[in-house]
Amino acid sequence: MRHRYSILLFPLHVFLDFVCLNASFAGAYWLKFGELDGVSHPPYQLLWIAFNVVWAVIVLITRPYIFPRQLFKAVPLLKKLLYLIALHAAIIAVFWLFIKGTYFSRGQLAYSYIFFLVSGGLFRIGGLIFLQGYRARGFNNRRFIVVGYGKLAQTITDFYKVHPEMGFQFQGYFDWPTDQNKEALAGSYTDLTQFIQREQIDCVYCCLTYIDNEQLKGIVDQSEFLD
Repeated sequence: MRHRYSILLFPLHVFLDFVCLNASFAGAYWLKFGELDGVSHPPYQLLWIAFNVVWAVIVLITRPYIFPRQLFKAVPLLKKLLYLIALHAAIIAVFWLFIKGTYFSRGQLAYSYIFFLVSGGLFRIGGLIFLQGYRARGFNNRRFIVVGYGKLAQTITDFYKVHPEMGFQFQGYFDWPTDQNKEALAGSYTDLTQFIQREQIDCVYCCLTYIDNEQLKGIVDQSEFLD
């Protein structure tokens, strides 16, 4: 499979998470203290910087914004957000103890994470709904083929037919032609390489029930070469 992602999706996701993080921190400070001037001055300036630095490090290490399309759903997205916030809170707690920041407000910190969870969750749900609708209308799609023809192969294509929001376009079955299947095939095994290159196929599904080990190895080698 070619791992091809929308060019703007990753930086936009990173940017909006930082917007949510900083807005939540500032909003929590305003809710707790009734003003915003102090948030950019010591001692809260240091905590604010730590919030951003820790989040940036977590993003670089965990790479949380890369999801297979099959898992690009509300529950996995929200679970990942909750995990990231819990990890961020744990690191900030260690930082708090390290600098002996008893002058920081626990209430402000709690509000920051509550606001971030809500705003980050709403952003993810909104983005998910938009992308699913966008892909269901035929944009930002991925092209796939199925190697090996039979009932199992048909269940794969049927799945994507009833889930157009995932954005997968079926381009054909490939197998050795017989009297029973030749009408359903887009080509044989010998046509795979040329077809993948010509049609810019992103994903190749292999039905192991209908493929022997030698054929499978050849398909994998071709896919790695074309990737």
